[in-house]
Amino acid sequence: MSATLDTELLYNYFSKGFRNLCGKLEIGGHAYSIEDTYLDDDVENYVQASVAKAVAIHRSEAIGDILVFLTGQEEIDLAINELNQKLVNNKPYKALPLHGKLFEDEIKDIFEKIPNKRIDNIESFQWLEPPCASNLQEANQTLIWLNALDDQDKLTDLGQNMAHLSIDPKLTAMLYKAKELQCLSQILIIAGMLTVSQNIWWRGKGHEAKRMAIAARRNFSHESGDHMTLLIVYWQWRDFGDDKKKEQYDWCRNHFVNAKSLKLANDFIEEISKQMDHEMTIDKDLNQDLIHRILQCLTAGFFQHLAVSNGPLRAGYRVISAFSSTSTKPLIARVSQMSALSINDQMPQYILYNELVNLNGINYITTLSKLDPDWLHSVSQQWQDTVQISCLHRIAYESFTFTEFTVAVIRAVVGKRNCKLNMINEAIQGVIEANYNDTELTIWCQKSNLDSAKKTIKDMAEKEKQKLSDEQEEIQIVVRGISFLQQTSNGVCAAVTYTTPNQAHNALKQLNCHIEENRRITVGGSYLKSDALIGKQDSSLKAIWYLTPSLGNGKIIFTDKNNALNAYRFLKNSYYHCRYEGPDDLPEIEIIYYRGSIIRGEVKFQTKEQMQAAVQQMKDKKMGSTKLTYARGQDAKDVPFIKVTGLPTEADEEDIRNHFQSCAGVVDVIVVRKPNSKKFDIENAKDQIRELFKEYKSFQDDSINIKNFPQETTIAYATFADEDELRLAIHTMNGKTDCIGCGKVRLSGHVKKKKQNEYAVRLQVLDQSVDKYDIIKILKQNQLYNYAKNIIVYRQKLKKDTMAITTQEQEIGLAALRKKFGDNKDFHSTPTYHIYPPTSDGVVTASVFFDNPVDVATAIQAYNNTKIQLSKSASNLRLIPSMAHEILVHSALAKAIPNQIREAIKCIKKEFHNKVYIKFETSETDIAKMKITVDGDDIEQIKMAKIKFENIMKGTEYIIKDDPEKIQIIFDGTGKDVLQRIQKETGSYIWWSVPNSFVRIYGDDQTCTLVKEKIDEYIQYARANKKYTVMLDIPTDCMSQTWKLISTDQVLTENRNKVDISFLPIPHRQIRLSGAQDKVIECENMIKKCWETISTSLLQSSGQSSSKSTTACLICLDESTYTLQACGHPYCHGCLKYYLSQTFCGVTVKIKCPVDQCNFMLLLRDIKTILDPNDMRKLANASFDAYVKTDEDLVRCPGDKEQVFRKSKHSLYFTCDHCSKTYCVKCEEEYHVGWTCEQYKAFGTGDAKQQLASNIGMKLNELA
Repeated sequence: MSATLDTELLYNYFSKGFRNLCGKLEIGGHAYSIEDTYLDDDVENYVQASVAKAVAIHRSEAIGDILVFLTGQEEIDLAINELNQKLVNNKPYKALPLHGKLFEDEIKDIFEKIPNKRIDNIESFQWLEPPCASNLQEANQTLIWLNALDDQDKLTDLGQNMAHLSIDPKLTAMLYKAKELQCLSQILIIAGMLTVSQNIWWRGKGHEAKRMAIAARRNFSHESGDHMTLLIVYWQWRDFGDDKKKEQYDWCRNHFVNAKSLKLANDFIEEISKQMDHEMTIDKDLNQDLIHRILQCLTAGFFQHLAVSNGPLRAGYRVISAFSSTSTKPLIARVSQMSALSINDQMPQYILYNELVNLNGINYITTLSKLDPDWLHSVSQQWQDTVQISCLHRIAYESFTFTEFTVAVIRAVVGKRNCKLNMINEAIQGVIEANYNDTELTIWCQKSNLDSAKKTIKDMAEKEKQKLSDEQEEIQIVVRGISFLQQTSNGVCAAVTYTTPNQAHNALKQLNCHIEENRRITVGGSYLKSDALIGKQDSSLKAIWYLTPSLGNGKIIFTDKNNALNAYRFLKNSYYHCRYEGPDDLPEIEIIYYRGSIIRGEVKFQTKEQMQAAVQQMKDKKMGSTKLTYARGQDAKDVPFIKVTGLPTEADEEDIRNHFQSCAGVVDVIVVRKPNSKKFDIENAKDQIRELFKEYKSFQDDSINIKNFPQETTIAYATFADEDELRLAIHTMNGKTDCIGCGKVRLSGHVKKKKQNEYAVRLQVLDQSVDKYDIIKILKQNQLYNYAKNIIVYRQKLKKDTMAITTQEQEIGLAALRKKFGDNKDFHSTPTYHIYPPTSDGVVTASVFFDNPVDVATAIQAYNNTKIQLSKSASNLRLIPSMAHEILVHSALAKAIPNQIREAIKCIKKEFHNKVYIKFETSETDIAKMKITVDGDDIEQIKMAKIKFENIMKGTEYIIKDDPEKIQIIFDGTGKDVLQRIQKETGSYIWWSVPNSFVRIYGDDQTCTLVKEKIDEYIQYARANKKYTVMLDIPTDCMSQTWKLISTDQVLTENRNKVDISFLPIPHRQIRLSGAQDKVIECENMIKKCWETISTSLLQSSGQSSSKSTTACLICLDESTYTLQACGHPYCHGCLKYYLSQTFCGVTVKIKCPVDQCNFMLLLRDIKTILDPNDMRKLANASFDAYVKTDEDLVRCPGDKEQVFRKSKHSLYFTCDHCSKTYCVKCEEEYHVGWTCEQYKAFGTGDAKQQLASNIGMKLNELA
């Protein structure tokens, strides 16, 4: 008895009717001693290991049974074959399979035949676990319609046959109809292929392989449908016979057909033909009469799988079901693009299908064939009456396309992964399709329903728009950054980063489609996947896995020729397939040769007339001395072609094309070659090419690169050092035979352009498991990594049309990573994750953050280079500790002190040899930075090396802190310009910080001394020419007149040549006079005298101007154009714009009315109405600052000042996304590993504080 058997279920079933006299007998078990024996190694082939163990027990133990558990039928069959080979001459035994797909004869070997139990009434039959009543009724009705049950629910002769065969009743009905119509062999094949129809085809990996798979499937397609296509596939496979398994397998692989599925179908055919006592015959004469008989047989079995066209192909088919006839909403399904009907561009009115499937919320019907409706009159009359067969006809669907919806609205309407499509199709009684590329939403339905369907879709779209644009009056969102991407007169484009996906989603809902100032805001979510990057120094790692397979080749790029050659020699001696590539432009030769002899050629034409004319023209023309045979044909796409046979053995595509060059309309030439039984060997092919060009001294024998070897064709590339010698080789050998392969060799050449200063080692034939980190490890172990500029292992590219699948795979990988880490009980902290979008070649990177640095080592030790499970495959998982420190050096600094930088790098390499690795990267552009990376496995060594580098690079400080006048002179506008001019003149680099009043000079000793002298000279000059300055307060009622006075008065205009007169920002209502003291005093007296005159004039006309004062601008006294909504004070737009442009400096949004006595604040709608579009950035920054100040838990980054973090979410430290520095939450200083805040502050009082303060990377980042 099984240990998992439900005894209560069986007891309750059998005790009925026994008046509780049925009892249970439980026999207590006995504990036997068990000895565990383990294999010494983890074997790769556990099937062989299991067989070996069974053989050992059989030979050594007494008589008995051995039970071997394996994972499936294929492994069971393999194990039995192994046993038969090993025990052929041993004592008697019998190996029997035990699985759920045994045939009748195999079951007889295990059990005695159990007599069938007759069931007269399935409804009253007492089931152990009864199925659904509706399912029973539908199954019973199906048997009646198939003529398996008569009026008294008794089995008919056909029903008896169905019980005997024990297969799908529809298949049995189809088979016995075929017996009647004398096409049983063909229908047996189709029946067998239908059992595996969903697994017949497979698509290769990579764009080219998938394209070839589609082309192969097109070549098989038959115009009548998929059933005939399956018949053709089986016939071609069966041509090889049972004794050519290898040829069968190769044929399947070349035509992208699943060999295992064909074997299962063949087993089915042989078993059923045996049970029906039928001898299979293969007759490939697929004439029209036979096709009609086959389709009639299909109708006899699958008439219930009927679908009627809706008109256009994209409108799909209406599935006819007798069990859903009461529904007013028909089921609509689409035709797969790979169906033979789609391939042949056919849309028959009636079709039969094999299966109805749902993929991503869309219904599809598969394995289709066209149907003559007259054939339906031969099936059950009761079924015909139920589905109203006489009323079935093609429904003319009409379409309508919405173009006004945004992508966000379309996605919201159809739902994630099209989850709402079926619901919408039912609602509109039609079909809907979303096109995100063209931003279109198209519906198909009957003309009478089209208006209703359009209204339904519009209502749904408006509802989704409302959800997206609903605003909440108060919502707390922590904005991590605002970046203005583009600003034009038509609008502003900005990127906003939030802390969590929920906050980003909320913002998207608030703002998308919102109308502000008669302008619509459009928002799209870029990466609403994971929390914002909140790193922790020394406690994080990168997890990397791959969505695409490796292409088996790569490249290591070096900046120095000697280092590249050293790496090449080492890798070559380590048995890696590699070659060296220099920066020179070398001529390259293309070599094409063939591995199989020619069978026939096909010449395709544009039209049939051109093809027929070519046959007449070429019928007497020979190729050389060989007479050719021509036959006309037409491929699956109705493209006419001439099949050419009897070709010379050395002929190729170029020969055939030249032979037909006088014929008009030739579009393509294809050559079919005999398969080569030998497996293609890349190294052997390279040796043959070397032998071919061995006489040419400039031939680079290590440059051979075999890029492609499709069916019996080899395409290779190699380089010559001498272009003339390459041309000679082409002239000598191009088109010759018996040089290499079968037939002619074709050669062509060109000059291959390469990048300057790039020395590369090209890697080939890499193992699929090798990635760039394996290469990095090898280079580090052999002291070659410091010289590598870039390391690439090429992988298959992701397809744009599979982005939804890619996103799903990415999420599955992240879930698997979370499960791996979640199951580990050795972690001291709970990790958090941040995943990035995959690269174009399928590399996925996720950052994992811990609170304890020990957990990083634990994770790497436990999971690095293990497998991570995706949906259909597994990928290597790489865990890389984030211990590298990066120092960014501005290009001007790199140009000013190149020798010091090189000396610093050389010094650190020498002092920390084999403890840290230093790399530096530069760009050819002047504006780019130099990046110096200090990497290694020991964080303390990295910190020491970083401090050492900064100490060497600290530069010379210009002391100004003790002199306030110096500070004012240097850091005003003129002073900064002078510093930039000095930097340019001396070739130095000057870094200054206005808030810290700090200047540091970089350059050699002589340059630094020169810079100091020039700064001193400027300060002395500024002091000697210091101007006398006076500030004058403008009277309230004289503002407008003052503007006119200064711009028009002749005397003041003459004085302006000697005195600088400027207005201060509007709120101050002041004039600044600057120049020689006597001239300034003279100008001051003149302005004050004018003010007295203006005041007297205003008093005399106060009665006349009183009415005007209410509408005059309170700043300039011109006519007001705007009234503040809070206080009602009038101003002109010009004054308010200037006032706001000077006030919005990123400090506050609490801006008072310009009137001194008014305490009202400007409302946000005032500011948005008045503010110049160019100052919107200031408004965003000021609003953000205002929010930060209202929340005490929010703190700005001490270094960057622009980044914000929430203290309550960071117990110890946080990493700024902008400056890439890590800071202590408590003391707001750079994070100090292993030190308390007090110890770090004490350490900061000495010279070491100055060393840490000279962090070049941080300061240059601030400068940038």
